[in-house]
Amino acid sequence: MNRVPIGSSDDGTPLKGPVRIFTDGSCLVTSGAGGWAIVIKGNGEDRELSGAVSNTTNNRMELQAALEALRTLEDGAKAVVHTDSNYVKQGVTLWMRDWKHRGWKRKSGSLKNLDLWKQIDKEAARLNVTWRWVRAHAGHPDNERADQLAQQAAKSIRSSKGTEPESTETPQSSCSEEQVVVHGVVFGLRANSSSAWFLQSRDSEGSVRELGGASTDRTAYSLGLDLAIRSLEMAPSTARVELCLNCPHVAEGVNGWSHTWRRNGWRTSDGRAVAHREKWQALLAAVEGRQVDWRRVSRGVETRLKERARQYLSTVSGDQPESGA
Repeated sequence: MNRVPIGSSDDGTPLKGPVRIFTDGSCLVTSGAGGWAIVIKGNGEDRELSGAVSNTTNNRMELQAALEALRTLEDGAKAVVHTDSNYVKQGVTLWMRDWKHRGWKRKSGSLKNLDLWKQIDKEAARLNVTWRWVRAHAGHPDNERADQLAQQAAKSIRSSKGTEPESTETPQSSCSEEQVVVHGVVFGLRANSSSAWFLQSRDSEGSVRELGGASTDRTAYSLGLDLAIRSLEMAPSTARVELCLNCPHVAEGVNGWSHTWRRNGWRTSDGRAVAHREKWQALLAAVEGRQVDWRRVSRGVETRLKERARQYLSTVSGDQPESGA
């Protein structure tokens, strides 16, 4: 694959503004084949690069795309790299610093995809890169194009006749990673002036689990954190989780505010102690090393879940899960 370094004009003059790059990775559950792609917006023209691997995982393809994006840039170049993977975004902006401090180790468990994380760290060190998360499948044309290219690259291996595109990828386990979708809501119970939380989890095999409970804590802020923590506890640690909640502050805290809080010693920008610090820390620990796609639960699903929650709470005691659905 021929790469054309960017970050400067054709005559070597540095670009006035940062290069914008959109990355994406894709994986075919049926075959384990994966693809990565990047869409480059800079120097007055668009450029596209992609590649494929025969046996990989979705997370590795997301990382490979980010790595290839950095490799296109000249030393000292400015770039804004957009990824729809929270796993990549949080890894490079939050977790990686702690991993390096501990000798490239997590607090617990093995650090997956270590080879790619190290390469990304090395490339990023010579650049001026800003990382941004973009919502997947939300209609952004450059993100959609990167997704299309990544899928095409993955399918190219399946359709090829014994010819595999060149790649630096080290095959690991198949990308048929478990996918878990969780819908959760927090709402008030007028009858006894308390609040309730309820979540419904569905895995890639269609199995459904439900969990819910009532609380005298009327604060949706606090209960939203509990809901997110419970949701991640229910999903296998290796699963990719799509977490749809009616608590937007949770995703905003994990993806944005928490970075400032950590730097400030768990104080807000105006110097106040962060409320519910222990819960935030527990949630960040639960998210670490996982791929979590944050979503806002739709209004129709939210209404249905609240109705189901009231039925659930009337038939179970406390917050014990109900088997089946």
